[in-house]
Amino acid sequence: MIYCSEFKPTHFDSHLVIVSIYVKWSDLFLFLRKSCNQKNPFEWCTPGGKVENYEKPIDACVRELYEETGIKKLKEKCNFLGSLYIIKPGHQYKLFSYLIELPSLPEITLSYEHDMHKWISIEDIKKYSVILGTHETLEYYKDKIF
Repeated sequence: MIYCSEFKPTHFDSHLVIVSIYVKWSDLFLFLRKSCNQKNPFEWCTPGGKVENYEKPIDACVRELYEETGIKKLKEKCNFLGSLYIIKPGHQYKLFSYLIELPSLPEITLSYEHDMHKWISIEDIKKYSVILGTHETLEYYKDKIF
């Protein structure tokens, strides 16, 4: 069971902030597969990660995108989609999501955290093993990313 809402639940007790970046090229989105030595090995996810104490979410968006994919983007290219409170077994966090639309297919340089990348349609991602919460957040933002 997963809680995914823009409204903070009364039982929410976490200071953890995460960013998720929807990188769109044509009608496809960039998904990364977690390496075998990472949490959730071999599951697919969008680029993203933890917002450090000294960072704003937009800065973490730019940093995580570069660290995980090698894509360099300016802050101005990161379109804020919204923030959600996520509660899933063993985890609670506030999720800030961004959309970056690319005019051409970029070269991807993966970090050690991931072993594969694919450009996948929203319809086809349902066929993949994804990190818990991926389908729920995609459903929440689908009107904003198309």
